[in-house]
Amino acid sequence: MYRLKAAILLMLIGYSLTALSAEKALFPRPAALEQDVKFWTHVYTRISGEQGFIHDDAHLNVVYETLSVPKKYTRKKRRALIKRVKAKYVAILDKLASGKRKGLSKTERRVLNLWPKKVSNKVLKAAKQRIRFQRGQSDKFREGLARANAWKPYILKILKKMQLPLEIAVLPHVESSFNHRAYSKIGAAGMWQFTRSTGKLFMRIDDVIDERMDPFLATIAAAKLLKRNHALTGTWPLALTAYNHGAAGMQRAVKTLGSDNIEHVVRKYKGRRFGFASRNFYVSFLAALDIDRNPKKYFKQLNYHPPIDYELLKMPAFVAIDSVLKALHLNPADIMESNPALSKAVWKGYKYIPKGYIFRIKRAIISRAALLAKMPTETMFAEQKNVYPARFHKVKRGQTLSQIAQKYRIRTRDLIAKNGLRNRHKIRIGQVLKVPYANNHKAIASRLSTKAVKKRVVRIVRRSAKLSTGRYRVKAGDTLSKIASRHRISSQRLLALNQLKNKHKIYPGQVLRTQAGTYTVRKGDSLGLIAQRHGKSVRTLLALNKLRNKSRIYPGQTLRLVE
Repeated sequence: MYRLKAAILLMLIGYSLTALSAEKALFPRPAALEQDVKFWTHVYTRISGEQGFIHDDAHLNVVYETLSVPKKYTRKKRRALIKRVKAKYVAILDKLASGKRKGLSKTERRVLNLWPKKVSNKVLKAAKQRIRFQRGQSDKFREGLARANAWKPYILKILKKMQLPLEIAVLPHVESSFNHRAYSKIGAAGMWQFTRSTGKLFMRIDDVIDERMDPFLATIAAAKLLKRNHALTGTWPLALTAYNHGAAGMQRAVKTLGSDNIEHVVRKYKGRRFGFASRNFYVSFLAALDIDRNPKKYFKQLNYHPPIDYELLKMPAFVAIDSVLKALHLNPADIMESNPALSKAVWKGYKYIPKGYIFRIKRAIISRAALLAKMPTETMFAEQKNVYPARFHKVKRGQTLSQIAQKYRIRTRDLIAKNGLRNRHKIRIGQVLKVPYANNHKAIASRLSTKAVKKRVVRIVRRSAKLSTGRYRVKAGDTLSKIASRHRISSQRLLALNQLKNKHKIYPGQVLRTQAGTYTVRKGDSLGLIAQRHGKSVRTLLALNKLRNKSRIYPGQTLRLVE
């Protein structure tokens, strides 16, 4: 028995050593980069968001000070404090770079001792330009470890399926702290922090769906991107760095240096866009890997989130979100949390949930999911809703991006991302900006209350009533396309209704027909479909045609559309 136990123990040790050796081959840790890994381990575990390191951005072992920056500080006050402390160390380095070595203050001596003995004046002078502030992330990392438990089973399943190293599962620690609603100042979104341009290579991203926000779909996309990066770069350190810097950028680095050694790339490559974040992406990943494997070494009393189990419902048609909420008798906030890929336009009722969309409901309430089958047929549509209110802003003299963002109650970073702007200060008079909807999910959820829904329905009915005459008098500045858009029909349809040949030949005071006076019911039509197609409410059509039952229409029947 003793021999058997010894044999099993030796076998397990051998297996562990083999696994460790295999990992080392895939994710090498050059000795010269260990100080960088240690720096990020400290950032992730020792200092919170109310602290930060004042450090040298090339030699991460040189940390001048751990600075306290209270969260209650305004951005302006925070920046002023950091600038003041940086200036203090610039002055000290300037003094040391002049050759001063005697009669130093305690702080000056401490700074000098951070550098190797007999450090040259030239090195100290260059260090003045590299002083950087790095905010602590221990609170975020702790939260990320708790959240990771909910998503890890699925991420590992996808990595295994695509034959990728399982170590990659910790990458969201670096990107978003496993926050699937994370949104960066440059427009990167979701747990895996895809930019819009990269995300579109693997996911659907438009005004109805943004799959970057869906942890499940984004995980598959991230796995595909990393697999492609590895195929293009040849090593996992380069493939991971390419996740931040781009595969083409890493190929350029290898070609420039004549080496694919990650240590050489980190230390020697001087690409124009290969900045601090790119240089530190791989070492921060290694730090996250160490912490994730042994969280109790760094954090106590972690409250892990349980894995989330969903029931999946494939939408059989285009459906309004209000109809789904009513059928399921669910809290809008709960459904929003389970379906983060649906855009604000869907939650506000401007767009339908797309046909074929996989709707997620927590399995704990699956009994309610069957109620979808009882949804009235008039709440399901064969086509997407074309009504989408214009959200554009024409820049006026003296306006800034922050002023425009404040006007629409959105973040400046969202406005920058929506318009693909590189410089927040470069906008011009007359420029037309796309304005995203406010990224405030609680506010959207509150708008979906019964009272709010009723108010919105009343507004839609009133708007439809205004258009129900089927006539429009042209005003100064009108164009045919503007009139068509306002009345929810195509320009071609408007031309045909008014027997016009040239869309540019309209004049103020001219009366245009904006819809046909009647409609002949076809097989498969419902009053709800007809109303939606012609920009009417069902109530208006019932009144115009003196109908009492919306279900009693038949093919060949002629319905009045206008008074």
